[in-house]
Amino acid sequence: MKYHKVFENLPVGVFLMGEVIEDCNEQTCRLFGVEREELLGRSLLDYSLPQQADGQDSRIVLTQHVEAALSGESQTFLWQILHRENSWIEIEILMSRIELEGRQLVQICTRDIRERKRVEESLHESEKRFRTLAEVSPVGIFYTDAEDNFLYVNERWCEVVGLTEEEALKKGLAWAPHPEDRERVLEEWRDAAERQASFKSEFRIPHSDGTDTWVYSQVVAEKNSSGGLLGYVGTITDISERKQFEEALEERNEFIEAIMVNLPIGLLVVGFDDLKVQYLNPVCEKIIGKHRDDFVDLNSLWEETIPDPHLRQQVRERICADLEYGDPERMSWEIPITKDSGEVVEILAFAIPMRDRNQTIITVQDVTDRKRAVAELCERNEFIETVTDNLPIGFVVLDYDDRKIRYANERIGALVGWAIEKEEDRYLDTFWRSAFPDKDYRAKMKEKVYADWKSGDPGRMNWETTITKASGELADLLFTSIPMLEHNLVIVTLQDVTELKRAEKLQMQLEIAAEVQSKLLPQQSASMDGFEISASFQPAYKIGGDFYDWYEVASGLVSITLGDIMGKGIAAAMLMATVRATMRVVSCEKSPALALRLADQALRQDLGNSESFVTLFHGQLNTELRTINYVDCGHGFVFMRRADGGVDELFPRGLPLGISADEPYVEGEMSFAKGDALVIFSDGLVDALPELSLDNKALADRLAGAQSAREMVEQLVAIVPQDMPLPDDLTVVVVRCAT
Repeated sequence: MKYHKVFENLPVGVFLMGEVIEDCNEQTCRLFGVEREELLGRSLLDYSLPQQADGQDSRIVLTQHVEAALSGESQTFLWQILHRENSWIEIEILMSRIELEGRQLVQICTRDIRERKRVEESLHESEKRFRTLAEVSPVGIFYTDAEDNFLYVNERWCEVVGLTEEEALKKGLAWAPHPEDRERVLEEWRDAAERQASFKSEFRIPHSDGTDTWVYSQVVAEKNSSGGLLGYVGTITDISERKQFEEALEERNEFIEAIMVNLPIGLLVVGFDDLKVQYLNPVCEKIIGKHRDDFVDLNSLWEETIPDPHLRQQVRERICADLEYGDPERMSWEIPITKDSGEVVEILAFAIPMRDRNQTIITVQDVTDRKRAVAELCERNEFIETVTDNLPIGFVVLDYDDRKIRYANERIGALVGWAIEKEEDRYLDTFWRSAFPDKDYRAKMKEKVYADWKSGDPGRMNWETTITKASGELADLLFTSIPMLEHNLVIVTLQDVTELKRAEKLQMQLEIAAEVQSKLLPQQSASMDGFEISASFQPAYKIGGDFYDWYEVASGLVSITLGDIMGKGIAAAMLMATVRATMRVVSCEKSPALALRLADQALRQDLGNSESFVTLFHGQLNTELRTINYVDCGHGFVFMRRADGGVDELFPRGLPLGISADEPYVEGEMSFAKGDALVIFSDGLVDALPELSLDNKALADRLAGAQSAREMVEQLVAIVPQDMPLPDDLTVVVVRCAT
């Protein structure tokens, strides 16, 4: 009874069968879907499909299994039976022999495997899906047993590692990371195992062709319900491209860092909202004189570098307002800061706000020297402009291509007679039309000037021409050009040479007059009846007011004259010619006193009108008697040097010609001996070197050793250096008794 109760409550169907079913439990009835009474006395074939799933005849197959079981061989197989709803189900049968009351029966244990089949089918589908996903997965997937032998690898794993599936299953985890990564990876593996955590690592896998593949691997341990290790499941992902990108990014970052460190300007990165310093390059540290650790934000930097609280507040408010406003035109500031050393520097800060990144990049430059240079440049430009505006010549800067005046100094207006008042006045064509009314001449001038500019030949950069001013007045101008075509500029200077041209003409006339004056004077030396006469005339200007003259008025009688007209230059020269001609007329065979009285009468009106006078020494040399009769009209620069070096003064002396007086001209007389010399000279000799105090005795001493009148003249003239400008005309006449 006890065993029957166990039999009835078994979780599987059990029935005994000989020829037919002789007994069964309740689970069997439920499995077949019939009552016990319906099942007993029936054959299993009565509830079986004619053919099984493999197509074999059910009767034959069942007979074979029964015979084998009765022979002592237990049989396990799947069997399809009919359910009462005319549906079929597949059951698992375990068939064995049992002896009961002397009879050989077959004991059949049945189990409904529909749920198991569903589970198996689900597992199969799951495995199929897993394999499908694994095969198309972009990452390598592998599965190993507890001894690290590969049980499965997907195609991607093979591609990444560089092994075939067969090679992987043979090698197991014998494949290894790159030698340089191996120790690190093993240490990470051991650490993960100790912590019972998943393994994660990045390493390189070397290939036979010498290349490496960077991979990211994740491995987790698979354990049974009791915690025993079953194996490992893992993935590897080819991260070579990412690594290349990271390496390139790192190189780029290193490059950018190197640029920022070596930039010639300071670089400062701060938070947009809190102004906290995030980066500061060495140049910026040098400019502001602060290290990165000396301040945390811009506010603390301003506290350290701007001691004036009022200025500091202004800087803070302006920069914060400009950053908030975001106008690019307001992103630069010039700020004076004070270093710890007390040095004040001017910095130029330029900001680039990046609100989306909550950052502001600020470049910092020390512009102290630049501002100083700009100030000096402005001062220099102002000086240059002042100089050019006050130059006595015109100064113009032209644009070479469009012939437009960029700059003209104030002198230009006076030179050309018009000023730049309208935009059209700035074009050179306006000047051409105004300065050269004649169309043909204007065209020739323009062609010549532009061709000369283009040639760049320095020898073609000067032109003299006559222009017509706005007033109609003609002016001679000298144009000098300096082409600077590499800068598209031409600098032109204009000089009014009208007066210079007139002066040149006057100079030419003076040279002619000097030549005429020179020809009016006697030969520099002469000899007559035992006497030598020699002279020298050096005007202070081209022509002068001194003159000397000698000529024989009768046999043995020589007229000798030296005159000095008040003043010098052209006026004096004109009077000199008049006085010389008058003396020539009045001195013929007349005594010196009479000659001077006649000359005074003839010249008094002319000298009065010209407000001038003449000092004059006039004498008549009697070569036979060796005497000279003379009149000194206020001259006084005359003495007799005796052969022994002694000096005799000549008296009396009267008034110059042109001085109104009724005093008669009184003659004097002086005799000659051999070697004696009469020296007559103008005040130009002593006035040239007043510091020498050249009186008659001093001059006479300088004539020692002279053997002729010519030598005496040369020695006296040599007292004044040849390169020394003469303050007055210098004239010397020497009359020497040679025998």
